[in-house]
Amino acid sequence: MMQFSTPYFPPPVDRKNGELKHRYRMKWLNSIREQLKDHRHSYEAVNVEITYFFDTLSVQDLDNIEFKYIIDAFRQLKIIPDDTWRRVSIRLEGEYDPTNPRTEINVIPRKIKTYQKSQYTCNTNEEGW
Repeated sequence: MMQFSTPYFPPPVDRKNGELKHRYRMKWLNSIREQLKDHRHSYEAVNVEITYFFDTLSVQDLDNIEFKYIIDAFRQLKIIPDDTWRRVSIRLEGEYDPTNPRTEINVIPRKIKTYQKSQYTCNTNEEGW
């Protein structure tokens, strides 16, 4: 298992401001790169647990926080080969710590999900819905 912490929070989901998104992405990539500079392992698949420690009890929607930058950093650092659903599972959690806001990340290696194509079929017949 790989465990680390960063003082940063990902930004709220914002699809409009490309320059701001790029700056956040680079900030996260550099922070994670620094945290993992001595880590030399790569994994075929992982479970990622992300816990945001907020410094306020005000309402924070976890689904409005962009965790994509964290997962993209793992891919760019070659910790995982890609970030498809077969290789990455994500769990988000919020906690309160008024004196030390941060993001804690646990990366737990696992086996890649494999399926045989004939194992599952998709019924596209509207009556089946």
